[in-house]
Amino acid sequence: MDPSIKNWLSLFIDEFDSHLQNRIDTYSAASFDTDLLMKFAHFYIHKSGLFYGQVNEKYHRDYQDSQSWSIDDNFKISLVEGLFLMFVVSDNLRITKMDSTERRTYLKTCIQKIYEFYFLFSMQGESWQKYHDLYTGKVDELTIVEQVIDLRLSTPSILKRDFWKGSLFNIYSALDVFYFAAWLTSNYSYDYRDKAKLDIIAVMNQACEIKGTFRKNGEAVVSYFIASGDFINAKPDTLYTHKSCDFDECVKAYPVVLRLFLYEYAAFVCFVDTFFNVSAVLFLQDLARKLQLENERTRLSLSSIEDYVMEEGKNIFYLNYGEGVAKIRKTIQNRYQTFINKNKPKILTEVLESKELVELIRKSVSEDLSESEKKKVKEQIMDILKTLPSLAIFMVPGGAILLPMLLKIIPEEILMPSSFLNKKKDDEL
Repeated sequence: MDPSIKNWLSLFIDEFDSHLQNRIDTYSAASFDTDLLMKFAHFYIHKSGLFYGQVNEKYHRDYQDSQSWSIDDNFKISLVEGLFLMFVVSDNLRITKMDSTERRTYLKTCIQKIYEFYFLFSMQGESWQKYHDLYTGKVDELTIVEQVIDLRLSTPSILKRDFWKGSLFNIYSALDVFYFAAWLTSNYSYDYRDKAKLDIIAVMNQACEIKGTFRKNGEAVVSYFIASGDFINAKPDTLYTHKSCDFDECVKAYPVVLRLFLYEYAAFVCFVDTFFNVSAVLFLQDLARKLQLENERTRLSLSSIEDYVMEEGKNIFYLNYGEGVAKIRKTIQNRYQTFINKNKPKILTEVLESKELVELIRKSVSEDLSESEKKKVKEQIMDILKTLPSLAIFMVPGGAILLPMLLKIIPEEILMPSSFLNKKKDDEL
């Protein structure tokens, strides 16, 4: 499948159908409930990498020829996959109980729903002139949906300004997954999409102006979002200084997930610079208060962003401007290590009580762990960290980075294989 040529959507449906169960299993960690479709949409946008404009390519490995896809190809497939998954989840996963013929018919229904959504979506605000010709032509719904998605991702205005900072796709189209999920529940959040884009830029600009914050990386991120945003009528210079955001209006008009996105994009700017000095913490606390977001939601959001930056930061190309990803990762690592050192006695006690975890940590010293073993390590480390009261403050999300940090606090004799220890004792005798 080549997402950059005509008829790619038909080929995508074939492959999505064949890998359907795997796609569902991939995101089962969300523990989604059909009554919480918006929560699943939020989870998917983060987990897939759409939120960052940098899709985690490992989620596409089961698609044919995916190794040759470009950055924008991966973004496009994740966007479409997200739309399909929202429809499937909203319909109580009925597709998993169908035979192949029934599934094909069902997926056509999904295309019809996406067609209807984008038709209504295109009639709002600045978009109708851009999409008008697609809907007035005499072609089938599948072809129209394919063309609409191609157009949603395109950013013709990018050639006029800051091309070197941008990409080949409109990063705000990632929110289509959320808008579609909301629409399936009769929530027409897409009515506010043009304003939401401006509000996102506003809060990101505000994050760049925090006192005591080194702004170089943050300003590069804002430039990227402006360049790839396809703002039809807004003047570029005004976007760079746009700081107006009516929070009372946001609370009245936006559902909680959309307000959460505003908070998260501001937090993302904070993460890529000085990483949470006191001023940044106070800024985000105030922003959460103005957007009326619960502490638990914002805590999980910060953990999610931090985790993704650690795992995929080196692949997010616009973070490689300014000070680069290496400095960001080093700052986060220092924070993790401080947290672990402060809680060393408790963590060490909990680790030693888990024989399986000790064996896996010992194994990791001399050889690489398998994917399933890494998953076990992460799950057990997270279970341990959840027992620490200070976790609410430090918000350590877990991940591969925690394992080498644990090695620093675990006694050497525990890490050494028993055969080596026996030999060492014999030598001493």
